[in-house]
Amino acid sequence: MVDSTGTVHYDKLTKWYYRVYDRWESEVEASFTYPQHNLTPWFFFSGITVNPVGRLTVGASYVFFLGLYHPEGEKRYLTSHGIGGSLGYRLFQANHDRYLFKKDFVVELRVRYAHSLGGRCDLEYNLYDAGLLFYNKRHKRIPYFTIGYRNVDSRTDGIRNLNALYLSITLR
Repeated sequence: MVDSTGTVHYDKLTKWYYRVYDRWESEVEASFTYPQHNLTPWFFFSGITVNPVGRLTVGASYVFFLGLYHPEGEKRYLTSHGIGGSLGYRLFQANHDRYLFKKDFVVELRVRYAHSLGGRCDLEYNLYDAGLLFYNKRHKRIPYFTIGYRNVDSRTDGIRNLNALYLSITLR
C-alpha cells in the first residue's frame, strides 16, 4: 500500500496477501480404484479450493471419468464429464517439529459430490466420496495423498454401482 507521502507499506500488502489471496488454491487430482463389475474406473479432477474460515475448505471442480469396460471379453473405453463440489475440515495440523510429524503437516477430512453432465457421456453417475488428505501446508509443490471410500451411483443401463476404496494424488 502507498500512503499520501508515497511511502510503500509492505506489511499491509503481505497482510492482504495472506488474508485474501493465500486462501485460494488450484488443484489437479488423479484418483484410482480397483476394478469392479467389469469396469476399471479412473477419475480426474481439476478445480479450486478456498479456505473461508479457520479449518474449513470449500471446493468446486471439473471431473473427467475414464474407464476400461470389459464385459464378456469385449474391451472398450467409457468417458464422461461432470462437475463437483467438496467440503473439507482440517482434523490435525502440526505446529511444531515433532518426532513423527513435521511442522505444518495436515490431515484433512474431505467429502465430495460430483454429477455427470449428460450429453454424449458413456457413463452417467452420481459420485460420493469421503477421504482423508495428507499434506504439508507450507510446501505446495509436494503432492498430496488421499485415501478414502467412494460410491459411484451409475445411472447407465448395464453398468452396476461401484463401491470401493480409492487412492488419489493431488498437485496444487
